Amino acid sequence: MDQISIEPFSVKSILNISEIGLIVEDTISVSEKLNEIGLTERDNDTISRKSLNFMGERRKGIFIILAQPGRRWIFSDKTSAIFPLEITLIDNSKIIINSDNVFQIYRNEHKGELFSET
Repeated sequence: MDQISIEPFSVKSILNISEIGLIVEDTISVSEKLNEIGLTERDNDTISRKSLNFMGERRKGIFIILAQPGRRWIFSDKTSAIFPLEITLIDNSKIIINSDNVFQIYRNEHKGELFSET
């Protein structure tokens, strides 16, 4: 897609995202919390601390890539690092890395219920 826009870039500029990186200190404990809200490894494989973990449904082709800091991204010379991030799921649950790099999940079905990485 090679379209020129005169509008400033914003969240409205994003058409579709198939993958987003979720970088955390402990992929194992975070994956357990993601499993609790129904987000599992795409092939139900064991979660790895050293490789990329594709969280989501394979048939939908939309994944949260769970990894630890310092891993080199495929086809890049860049390494993964933790940055503040907020992901809103289709059920309006939120996956957050806050400004202190702490992982949190807010489950929509239990208003205000919070899971944090400790």
